[in-house]
Amino acid sequence: EELQSIVRFASCQGRRVRVVAAAHSWNPVFPEDDAVMIRMSNFLGISANLRGTEQTWTVTFGVGEPVKSIDKWLEKNGACVPTNVVMDHVGYGGLIGMGCHGTGWRIGTISDECVGMKLVDAHGNLREFSLEKDGPEIWRALKLNLGLFGVVYEYTLKCQKLFNVLARDYMAESKDYFGLGSEANLKKLVSTMHSTQIFWMPFNTGLWIKTFEVSTEPVNVPKTKVLFDTFTNWLSMNFGQDIAAEVPNIRDLTPLFTKAVYLDTPRDYKRVETISMAVHWQKFLDVLKIHCFELVFPIDDTLEDFAKVGECVREAQRIVGEYAKRHEYPLNLSLEMRFTEASDAWLAPSAGKTHACFMEIVSSITVEKWTEFSTDLFKAWVRIFPDAKPHWAKECYQIPGIEDFIHDQLGANNREKFLEIRRNLDVDPNDLF
Repeated sequence: EELQSIVRFASCQGRRVRVVAAAHSWNPVFPEDDAVMIRMSNFLGISANLRGTEQTWTVTFGVGEPVKSIDKWLEKNGACVPTNVVMDHVGYGGLIGMGCHGTGWRIGTISDECVGMKLVDAHGNLREFSLEKDGPEIWRALKLNLGLFGVVYEYTLKCQKLFNVLARDYMAESKDYFGLGSEANLKKLVSTMHSTQIFWMPFNTGLWIKTFEVSTEPVNVPKTKVLFDTFTNWLSMNFGQDIAAEVPNIRDLTPLFTKAVYLDTPRDYKRVETISMAVHWQKFLDVLKIHCFELVFPIDDTLEDFAKVGECVREAQRIVGEYAKRHEYPLNLSLEMRFTEASDAWLAPSAGKTHACFMEIVSSITVEKWTEFSTDLFKAWVRIFPDAKPHWAKECYQIPGIEDFIHDQLGANNREKFLEIRRNLDVDPNDLF
């Protein structure tokens, strides 16, 4: 009732409505002066339907529930959501509404796991939608709607039986996966694993690779090890944040810093964990004050597309080197990538082919030339993948002309299908949202 009253008040005042929960997105998504802001972080509560076959299991929750609460509740009941973001302190409302992603070659975005929602529309009416009731065509608009259908207060996700993975961290040479002619190695790595994450720290010839492979073996990580890793995560995030922030102030120190960070990564560390434990391998990420720009490359399971992924990495390495010649170091943390199955949502940046590569760059907010560097990299990557799109939740408004670019990249058909469904459902005839 409170939500309905707020929406009706905004409508009568001729003001627009914007929704926020934990406010972890880099992009404002829809910046708006004089909008009525609704904070949803107190919309909590979890329930689940774990009856029947595993294919029908679901979990329903308030949009303010953090990921870790739902993971913990599901794991206690022998279930899980098969994909997720690394951060476990963020709220699910934004993750689903903006098409956020984990990593899994045969798994789409978190939005693709969504099968139901409840919201307050622009009329102040309570509305309930589901994949089963409304059908797949309408659901392609609803499951990733950027808040344009109303104030969502409850989501329902598919879930499944909890499973374990063999998690492995190891180092490899960059040339073996991203060098000319190495695309077969990259394709084999990505397509044979449940999930793959790859990191390159500037000025290193090596990579840090994380893989998960489904395992029937029991969890073999002692609780003492979990506690120790949590403590060391806290130390590295808090002290690493301070060091990374100061590095740009000292001329030519960045290469030494990134080489030291790379040397501190695991050499060859294997363990069996639940998928929930493995996905959230990095704690306390909210401590970091960073830039994060990400493009999404639609790809097929072909050598040609994996070769283009390698070319994007080489271009990034080249541009980092060009800036370094001028004693400029706008990238002082890492280049990272994850791979997923494509989404069929009308507004999904990962739509277009059978899979997608999410490639991002991460730097301390204290670096100089970030806008120039990220713009140069954006131009280079778009030349290689003309159908690339920014990730909705990551930083991109520093790129000149990015709004027109996004408009064009979504395509007239996708935009019109989304807007047509929105009109037909009569959720927001006067663009309140």
